[in-house]
Amino acid sequence: MAPPCAGPDFFPRQPSVRLPEGACDSHAHVIGPLAHYPLSDARIDTPMDCVAKDYLHMLSRIGVQRAVLVQPSVYGTDNRSN
Repeated sequence: MAPPCAGPDFFPRQPSVRLPEGACDSHAHVIGPLAHYPLSDARIDTPMDCVAKDYLHMLSRIGVQRAVLVQPSVYGTDNRSN
């Protein structure tokens, strides 16, 4: 079994510097729910759930308005989660 990887910060702090209007997170992953989207057996680590609402909360907290979601390798070639 692939070892667990570090989990996300579900309680991010607002940065002391305001990001520019239209700031974009240019590479992000949304994981899970794992009960619905199984991980690849060939993965090298095992993430915890970090679903869209968690990610959107983080974006709003830090002041990022746009984002690019990238298929995480833990799903292998299964693209159903995105």
